Amino acid sequence: MNSTKNHSGIYSLNVISKETTTVSEPVDVKSRFETLYLDTLTNTITGVFNIYESKSNFYLNVEKFDYTGKKLNSIKVLPGEGKKFNSCRIVSLSDNEMMIVGSYDVIKGNSIGEKQYFDKGSTGFFSVSLINNVPGKVNYYNFVKLDNNTGYLKSREFLEAKDKASRAGDNEEKYSLDFDLLLHNIIVKDSLVYFVAEAYYEEYHTVTSTYYDYYGRMIPTSYSVFDGYRYFNAYVLCFDTNADKLWDNGMEIMNLISYELFPRLVIYFDKDNMVLAYNYDGKIAAKTIKGLEVVDGVDYFPIETSYLKDKVVSDTKSQMEYWYDHYFIAYGFEVIKNNAFVQNSKRMVFYINKVVYK
Repeated sequence: MNSTKNHSGIYSLNVISKETTTVSEPVDVKSRFETLYLDTLTNTITGVFNIYESKSNFYLNVEKFDYTGKKLNSIKVLPGEGKKFNSCRIVSLSDNEMMIVGSYDVIKGNSIGEKQYFDKGSTGFFSVSLINNVPGKVNYYNFVKLDNNTGYLKSREFLEAKDKASRAGDNEEKYSLDFDLLLHNIIVKDSLVYFVAEAYYEEYHTVTSTYYDYYGRMIPTSYSVFDGYRYFNAYVLCFDTNADKLWDNGMEIMNLISYELFPRLVIYFDKDNMVLAYNYDGKIAAKTIKGLEVVDGVDYFPIETSYLKDKVVSDTKSQMEYWYDHYFIAYGFEVIKNNAFVQNSKRMVFYINKVVYK
């Protein structure tokens, strides 16, 4: 957990005695806890810290423990020149092999200040394998070099940056674009590794008002109002067990804005196809891909309401979860308006629907 600003640790709680024990707590450095992985096959717990020691010394520290909290090993993963690690996820592939996938950002030179280091904007993705506690080569995949072009990624700004990067050679990072990301846990299926991240940005609108001073002069004032986090794109990357990217694809996310940040996308494997879906505004958006290929573009399926002429006015905390077989659960809160009712034409409901994929 991240306990205070740029300070973190791993702690255990005895639910009987209510005693808390420190398992690991980086000292004399600034740190951010990134992820925790529980391996039920080896009965071990792996935690990843993002460590900032100085302007020129920063890295990921991977620590493995047994269930008693005893440290088994510690692995330091260094970033490439002119880069820093951001958030990440880790997964075990075998008894002696793990993989880390996450996001990175570019820096000028090889140094960066503490305040800038813990910024969350990312330039792209990275992947690295850990074999016998030794990190392999770190692979970097800039957003402008990915094949995924959906939603915002078809905009003029993005396409211009991608074109400039393709002609810049070794200076391609100069034309990078930064996105904020929500990372999913890594999925391992049929000897392939899948990684999903959702991109978003903070949205504001400006309010202008006018007041008059002592002399009656009109003075306009403006201020920004936070509207929420706008999701705009989902990335899907597939890696082999050597941490090399095989392909990437994605899904555009349209008109989804929320005051709360949490992963929205659900992944479902249908033989060789992958279905990407999310629940928002009384509808389920779905897209089917097969590697780089788009099998079915984004389509929207309304979630049934209780009465005819029900209209969803607003939607909060909507989510969808895989249940079993080819069934899902869609749930959340909705404000529904129905002018057919003389009284209580507007109501708030908590809904939970069973959804089937065919």
